[in-house]
Amino acid sequence: MFLTGGSTRVPHVRAAILGEVPAARVVEGDIFGAVGTGLTIEAARRYG
Repeated sequence: MFLTGGSTRVPHVRAAILGEVPAARVVEGDIFGAVGTGLTIEAARRYG
């Protein structure tokens, strides 16, 4: 399970996500930068 975004650091959110796939191996990305980077890439695709 790849977790990214600041909300994945909230204990209740993390527990809910991982509770659905308890055997998953957890890998974490850039907690605060990945979402912004993704939005920047998408904006560049859409608006040049």
